[in-house]
Amino acid sequence: QDYGSTVTWFGEEGGTCPPEPVAEGPEVSLPEDPSTQCSEAVLTPPLIACVLGASDGCCSSLESALAPSSGADSANCLCFSNVLQGVLDGAANYNLDAMELLEECKQDYGSTV
Repeated sequence: QDYGSTVTWFGEEGGTCPPEPVAEGPEVSLPEDPSTQCSEAVLTPPLIACVLGASDGCCSSLESALAPSSGADSANCLCFSNVLQGVLDGAANYNLDAMELLEECKQDYGSTV
């Protein structure tokens, strides 16, 4: 991504700033067929456990379906922006803030989702 900043290099104009460096870390394995592995039919059951908010059952359900280490076909589905947006929109229909829910699961229940 180019941030569009024009810089002068040794008196010559016209260069642009390089993109931000990418953080080094463990490689993330994404689902090979997100339209199937990250479908509403697959993600709804683990999310149903969360309609009353963060709890051990809710966070365990999300962890087993979405966490990188879960081994589930749906692991890392939230890495896809369209899937994450679908989850956010679906949760909003139940007056839930999905991002807040995920943060509560991380902070209070040790979730890695």
